[in-house]
Amino acid sequence: MIAARKKGHVTFAHGLNAEIVGTEGQWRRHCKLTFIPAIGACLRVLDAFDGLDLCQFFLVLPSRGQVYRRCQRLVLFGDTVSVEFLPLAAGDRNLAFLEPASDDFFEV
Repeated sequence: MIAARKKGHVTFAHGLNAEIVGTEGQWRRHCKLTFIPAIGACLRVLDAFDGLDLCQFFLVLPSRGQVYRRCQRLVLFGDTVSVEFLPLAAGDRNLAFLEPASDDFFEV
């Protein structure tokens, strides 16, 4: 996977496998991380997300270990979501529900 780095952001040519997870773990969807500016990200959601509360959620990079950021939706356009990164809340340090659901989706 080739990433193009420009001033203040990174663009992934084929997207980076990731997941979005509801803030209390009640839902999880696969997505591709396509663009990362310094303060947020652009995601392409691969699973249906109709009816989900996409105001705030976690962006999880399970193929990189347990790496996550709390996000807030800025723009929703089709299957593409632009988000801004939020500071972690005090209770965000031990979130067992953010563990990957399965490894079969992610390629190493």
